Amino acid sequence: MLLALVMMAIFVTAGLVLGTIIIREVRLSTISDKGVTALYAAETAAEDSIYRIFKLGEDPSVLATSGTLSNGAQWTRESKTTDRRFIVDVLADTRTAEINLYNTANVNQAAEVESVLIEWSSGITMDVEISEWNGSSLTSLGSQQFVCTGAPCTPAVINTPVSNAAYEILITADGGSITDLIVSVFETDGGSGNPVQVEIPTTVVATGEFQGAKQAIQLRVPSPAPWG
Repeated sequence: MLLALVMMAIFVTAGLVLGTIIIREVRLSTISDKGVTALYAAETAAEDSIYRIFKLGEDPSVLATSGTLSNGAQWTRESKTTDRRFIVDVLADTRTAEINLYNTANVNQAAEVESVLIEWSSGITMDVEISEWNGSSLTSLGSQQFVCTGAPCTPAVINTPVSNAAYEILITADGGSITDLIVSVFETDGGSGNPVQVEIPTTVVATGEFQGAKQAIQLRVPSPAPWG
């Protein structure tokens, strides 16, 4: 009798443990399935953003902020298109960052930009080329080269020739990667004074949700310049 009770207790305990494991695996599988569906909803919102911005030319700031898929999954998204600074964490060697200074209300103007301040934490050489947009074509105003001599590197200041013209600025890393690249624009010469809002790559944060599970995707979509 004693042996039978001991064996029965062992079997009951094993059954409970096995049942707990099975229930846990089923729950994890269900959560995983819901998470995949939520991720699909987030990807749908992100891909829709790219299509509407690039293919249809829609303003990122007026994109729909939420939606529902046929399977019941929901998505939300937030878009940010302007800022007082243009930031690139790492600009790899020979790669180029493009900053477009123009007024969305008048693409031939740059919202009274008088100067550009470029800050960088480390790097070897930075080549900066600035071109002016006259409404039909870009005219290069020349390029300048800046060498990093310390940590952080000495900031570069570029004064724009005309405050009411639109500009394209190309920053290229030469000889090594540039880190913590920050570009700010101002209403006065010398890289100081009142900052000006600048068009930046659109940051889209898309979040999908399905039956309590959430997944999020963040992407940066370059803002198309008026000169293509």
